[in-house]
Amino acid sequence: MRCRLDRSSLEDRNQNFLDATAGAGGVELELARAMRESIRQLRKSGGGDLAPLREVADGRAATLLIGEGGVLALAPPGTSDITDALFQLLLIVRAAQGDGTWPRLRVCANDTCRWAFYDRSKNRQGHWCDMAVCGNRLKNRELRARRRAEAGGLGASGVSARSHSGA
Repeated sequence: MRCRLDRSSLEDRNQNFLDATAGAGGVELELARAMRESIRQLRKSGGGDLAPLREVADGRAATLLIGEGGVLALAPPGTSDITDALFQLLLIVRAAQGDGTWPRLRVCANDTCRWAFYDRSKNRQGHWCDMAVCGNRLKNRELRARRRAEAGGLGASGVSARSHSGA
């Protein structure tokens, strides 16, 4: 199931990444895209270009919050701009790496999608963000490719089907 985080769902979770008045210019959007790609690479191969992650982290310090029952949480120092929200995302990645849920963050195997998704499957082998959409598309694409190969390829006797045209 695809899940887009919007302002209302974040408010419901008491996680305000951004003030309602925060805006983003071209530089901030490019940094957000670079960070997204960096997290994808990090998740897929364990490496990649970490410069965007370092750019967001540099010069920022998390604030330690103490919640109900003494539960500790890290939060960005503010929510006034896009970089604060990106820093919050880095804190979430850090928490996932610490609590063991990081390996469950996957990148969709559909090269035209590449959404990041949380693998909720029991065996932790999910490949697609949504089986009904990306999984179905890829499986149908592979089926059509196999059928084309069979139609244009060798028949059961090992002789090309096209060589029996009578010519």
